[in-house]
Amino acid sequence: MAAPEVSLSTSETTETQQASVAAAFDLEAYISRYHPTSETRLQRLLFIGEHAPDPGVSSLAWDLAERQLRECANVRQYRKVFSSRPSFDSEWADETDAAAQQQLEVLEGRLAAAQSHLNKEAIRAAYLALGDFHRRRGELRDAMRVVLRSREYCTNRGQTGHVCLLVMEMAIDLRNYSRVREYVSKAEHTSIPNDVNFPSKLRVASGLACLAEGRYHEAAQKFISVAGPPLDDFNSVVSTEDVVLYGSLLALATFDRSDLCRMLEPRSTGSATSNDGGSINAAATPINGGLERMAAGLELLPPVRDALRHFTRAEYRSCLNLLESLKPQLDLDLHLAPHVTILYEQIRDKCLEHYLRPYCHLQLDGMAQDFGLDSRTLQSILAKLIGQGRIGGNARIDCRTQTLATQQDEKKMELDQERQTKLRISRLSQHVLNEAYSMIIRLACVEHDMVVMNDNKRGSGGASSGGGTGGGSGYWSGNRAGMDAEGLEEIYDGDESSDDGDTPMVDLVSG
Repeated sequence: MAAPEVSLSTSETTETQQASVAAAFDLEAYISRYHPTSETRLQRLLFIGEHAPDPGVSSLAWDLAERQLRECANVRQYRKVFSSRPSFDSEWADETDAAAQQQLEVLEGRLAAAQSHLNKEAIRAAYLALGDFHRRRGELRDAMRVVLRSREYCTNRGQTGHVCLLVMEMAIDLRNYSRVREYVSKAEHTSIPNDVNFPSKLRVASGLACLAEGRYHEAAQKFISVAGPPLDDFNSVVSTEDVVLYGSLLALATFDRSDLCRMLEPRSTGSATSNDGGSINAAATPINGGLERMAAGLELLPPVRDALRHFTRAEYRSCLNLLESLKPQLDLDLHLAPHVTILYEQIRDKCLEHYLRPYCHLQLDGMAQDFGLDSRTLQSILAKLIGQGRIGGNARIDCRTQTLATQQDEKKMELDQERQTKLRISRLSQHVLNEAYSMIIRLACVEHDMVVMNDNKRGSGGASSGGGTGGGSGYWSGNRAGMDAEGLEEIYDGDESSDDGDTPMVDLVSG
């Protein structure tokens, strides 16, 4: 049996891709995807400054974070992060605190005035302005408290949806994913006029909650089901590239090969075949709604697209090498970094599992060379997969001969061969019956001087003599028009002679 392709014919291209990916991290271009005053931009800069291995990238991240803190008057976070740094400006912090206190008193005065006039719309607007003030200063809990109060004064579904969206954004920044789920379910019954991305924003928020809780398959479904225009108006939480990256990487770890193929070629129609031989309807899969969007988004992330393509082509080593070159960048992602190691292990195990499927016996030395692993590491991984039942319950590793044997695969191959043989016999028998029936019809037509004509030639004057196929779309004309198949059977049952003595006689055996 031919082995899956794990060749290094594209090694030079892959090495070039890896080198370009390793040197491709542009912090300024990366951080420009997010809203300039958003909390997620600040948190990402602080995370990169703390974890970036490159001192230049780390220094630039600290500088950009300090600049944003000053522009947003976020004195609390500024003191917490930069109080021990030489660039800390205590005088600016004190002056900004005093000015912010005055602004807070003005906003609270407007709220009190609106409450005294019992104007629901003015009260709601005052609460939202107060919440925006606290949010810009990094006081997220105070901001969420006043925004939640504004929900009591909403007068339509659009206002309620806007408040739910604000609460979800702040809950994501606070890593309060139970509240994210709660308000996603509430927002599903609301809508925001003229916001075509509102359902997509809910799916992204739900996907981030699933990702944080380790429910990777469900998170992948949420991200890939995102459809519609780019999420440029949701860049206070994630960018369009983030959605594509999260969905693709999670799909690579949890989805079947057929779904991954349709991600790369979304215009393919028909049903795909799953790993267990079943049929998957393209319209029924959870990823179908966002395939066009995901395929277009993959063009923004060529390394991720190439990794997916390598996997679907069974070029597992190229896939894993390309993902390994992406790992330094993924380790700097705020939401993805805690899960990168687990996802990479799942992808590696999945590649090994797919690699082993065609084999009954396999030399481990060659497999270790194909995947770039040492023999001990490969044996440990295979032992884990056998224990999990992912290679076959009867699979065994022979450490003396360094081979892997899967007895269950032999039985499966025998059953597959038997099933295919029965299918071929069934098709052949049906073909023989059809040919025999057609031959009887032709002989009857020749013997009784009849012609079979197609429906579409009734008025054209053309006919095909002696060449009709039984039971088709034609009609009978000649000496005995209107004769059916039952009549033909009677002819062959009762007529023992014909005008010429050498007319072949055929016995029709009922199936």
